[in-house]
Amino acid sequence: MVRGFAASNYDWVYLTPDLINCGYQVIAPDLIGHGNSNFGKSTDGYTFDVLYQHFADWIDSLNFDQKLTLIGHSMGGLITLNYALQNPDKTHNMVLIDPYFDKNQLNPLLRFISRRPG
Repeated sequence: MVRGFAASNYDWVYLTPDLINCGYQVIAPDLIGHGNSNFGKSTDGYTFDVLYQHFADWIDSLNFDQKLTLIGHSMGGLITLNYALQNPDKTHNMVLIDPYFDKNQLNPLLRFISRRPG
């Protein structure tokens, strides 16, 4: 489960027990530089591309033995949607909650930061 920009994995605290009771293994990471995560060592800033690549590399490092159900909210929806599009063989299904479908939907400040991460 991937939450939106400027949120934390705590956003899923009320949904997690229900999903576990339905037999799901639940993982709700905080993206680097957001929520309770540490700030990464990247000098590239926290652009969408940096956040997406960090997420994709992290998922791949977990070596799941079955396809994933991805849940994404807002910017997390854009991240999970991109992961599913680039990794259809690793994705079973998705739940998108008020997602962005394109980086251009980010608010003007975030688009500005993405163009000038330094």
